[in-house]
Amino acid sequence: IRMYIIPIHEFILAIQRVIKGDLSVSLPAGRQDEIGQMADAFNSMIKRLRRSEALEKNYARDLEKKIKFRTLELEEKNTELKQIRGNLERTVARRTLQLRKLNEHLVNAEETERKTIASELHDSVSQSLAMSISRLKDLRESTGENINEFLIDIQQFIEQSVEEIRSLI
Repeated sequence: IRMYIIPIHEFILAIQRVIKGDLSVSLPAGRQDEIGQMADAFNSMIKRLRRSEALEKNYARDLEKKIKFRTLELEEKNTELKQIRGNLERTVARRTLQLRKLNEHLVNAEETERKTIASELHDSVSQSLAMSISRLKDLRESTGENINEFLIDIQQFIEQSVEEIRSLI
């Protein structure tokens, strides 16, 4: 009986060590009975578990290396993108300033042009209207002679003023 109980007890202790994560366990081999077959099967299972654990560790190590490498790549790309973004922001700020200055220049040019046109219109129309007023005074002071000539002159001055206003619009 001891021949069976001691190996079974060793088998139970080995199983308990494996449950705790110890894969260095092995059972004595060499018996040709069922206990020997159990020991051989157990030892074979432990070998496969060790191989699996080694493969898992290698895979985890490789995966960790890949993750570190990819993380470094991403950090480099992120740094690159930050630089590009900074450059773009500076370019946008510079272009915005240029556009503001250009807009101010256009507004000033429009204002100057408006004043020039207004001045020209004022001078031209004022002159035509002053001539019309002068001719109306002459007409009032006339003795009835050349009334038609006065009226034609006044009409021409007013028409000229209207044409000058229309040409500016």
